[in-house]
Amino acid sequence: MISTDDFRMLVQQFKNYTGSLMIPDQYMQDHIDLKVRHTYDVIGNIRIIAKDSGLPENDIQLAKIIALVHDIGRFQQFLLTEPSMTACRLTMPSWESGYWKN
Repeated sequence: MISTDDFRMLVQQFKNYTGSLMIPDQYMQDHIDLKVRHTYDVIGNIRIIAKDSGLPENDIQLAKIIALVHDIGRFQQFLLTEPSMTACRLTMPSWESGYWKN
Protein backbone atom coordinates (compact mmCIF):
# COMPACT_ATOMS: atom_id res chain seq x y z
CA MET A 1 0.00 0.00 0.00
CA ILE A 2 1.31 3.45 -0.94
CA SER A 3 0.64 6.03 1.74
CA THR A 4 0.44 9.80 1.64
CA ASP A 5 3.63 9.80 3.71
CA ASP A 6 5.36 7.70 1.02
CA PHE A 7 4.36 10.28 -1.57
CA ARG A 8 5.55 13.16 0.62
CA MET A 9 8.91 11.42 1.03
CA LEU A 10 9.25 11.11 -2.75
CA VAL A 11 8.31 14.77 -3.21
CA GLN A 12 11.06 15.67 -0.74
CA GLN A 13 13.54 13.58 -2.72
CA PHE A 14 12.40 15.36 -5.90
CA LYS A 15 12.97 18.72 -4.17
CA ASN A 16 16.40 17.58 -3.01
CA TYR A 17 17.29 16.46 -6.53
CA THR A 18 16.14 19.62 -8.27
CA GLY A 19 17.72 21.74 -5.56
CA SER A 20 21.06 19.99 -6.05
CA LEU A 21 21.32 20.87 -9.73
CA MET A 22 24.16 23.28 -10.37
CA ILE A 23 22.54 26.10 -12.32
CA PRO A 24 25.04 28.74 -13.49
CA ASP A 25 22.72 31.56 -14.50
CA GLN A 26 19.21 32.95 -14.20
CA TYR A 27 18.18 31.87 -17.71
CA MET A 28 18.83 28.25 -16.86
CA GLN A 29 17.29 28.58 -13.39
CA ASP A 30 14.09 29.99 -14.90
CA HIS A 31 13.81 26.97 -17.20
CA ILE A 32 14.44 24.50 -14.39
CA ASP A 33 11.84 26.32 -12.25
CA LEU A 34 9.37 26.03 -15.13
CA LYS A 35 9.96 22.26 -15.31
CA VAL A 36 9.43 21.96 -11.55
CA ARG A 37 6.15 23.92 -11.73
CA HIS A 38 5.05 21.75 -14.66
CA THR A 39 5.66 18.63 -12.58
CA TYR A 40 3.51 19.97 -9.73
CA ASP A 41 0.78 20.96 -12.21
CA VAL A 42 0.76 17.42 -13.64
CA ILE A 43 0.48 15.99 -10.11
CA GLY A 44 -2.49 18.25 -9.37
CA ASN A 45 -4.20 17.37 -12.64
CA ILE A 46 -3.68 13.63 -12.26
CA ARG A 47 -5.01 13.76 -8.71
CA ILE A 48 -8.24 15.36 -9.96
CA ILE A 49 -8.55 12.90 -12.84
CA ALA A 50 -7.86 9.90 -10.61
CA LYS A 51 -10.34 11.00 -7.93
CA ASP A 52 -13.03 11.87 -10.48
CA SER A 53 -12.49 8.44 -12.05
CA GLY A 54 -13.23 6.78 -8.73
CA LEU A 55 -9.85 5.15 -8.32
CA PRO A 56 -9.00 3.71 -4.91
CA GLU A 57 -6.60 5.74 -2.75
CA ASN A 58 -3.64 3.44 -3.47
CA ASP A 59 -4.08 3.94 -7.21
CA ILE A 60 -4.39 7.70 -6.73
CA GLN A 61 -1.09 7.72 -4.84
CA LEU A 62 0.52 5.62 -7.57
CA ALA A 63 -0.76 8.00 -10.26
CA LYS A 64 0.70 10.94 -8.33
CA ILE A 65 4.07 9.17 -8.10
CA ILE A 66 4.03 8.55 -11.84
CA ALA A 67 3.25 12.23 -12.39
CA LEU A 68 6.10 13.20 -10.07
CA VAL A 69 8.70 11.28 -12.08
CA HIS A 70 7.23 11.53 -15.57
CA ASP A 71 9.81 14.12 -16.70
CA ILE A 72 12.63 13.42 -14.26
CA GLY A 73 15.14 12.84 -17.05
CA ARG A 74 14.30 16.17 -18.67
CA PHE A 75 16.21 18.15 -16.05
CA GLN A 76 19.55 16.57 -16.86
CA GLN A 77 18.70 16.46 -20.57
CA PHE A 78 18.11 20.20 -20.55
CA LEU A 79 21.34 20.86 -18.69
CA LEU A 80 23.33 18.63 -21.03
CA THR A 81 21.89 19.82 -24.33
CA GLU A 82 21.38 23.55 -23.79
CA PRO A 83 24.11 25.21 -25.92
CA SER A 84 25.06 27.61 -23.13
CA MET A 85 25.81 24.70 -20.80
CA THR A 86 29.12 23.52 -22.29
CA ALA A 87 30.89 23.91 -18.94
CA CYS A 88 28.30 21.75 -17.17
CA ARG A 89 28.56 19.07 -19.84
CA LEU A 90 32.24 18.71 -19.15
CA THR A 91 31.84 18.39 -15.39
CA MET A 92 28.82 16.11 -15.06
CA PRO A 93 29.81 12.48 -14.35
CA SER A 94 27.08 11.10 -16.61
CA TRP A 95 28.45 13.11 -19.53
CA GLU A 96 31.94 11.81 -18.86
CA SER A 97 30.68 8.23 -18.74
CA GLY A 98 29.50 8.53 -22.34
CA TYR A 99 26.00 7.14 -21.67
CA TRP A 100 24.60 9.60 -24.20
CA LYS A 101 26.49 7.96 -27.08
CA ASN A 102 24.21 4.91 -27.18
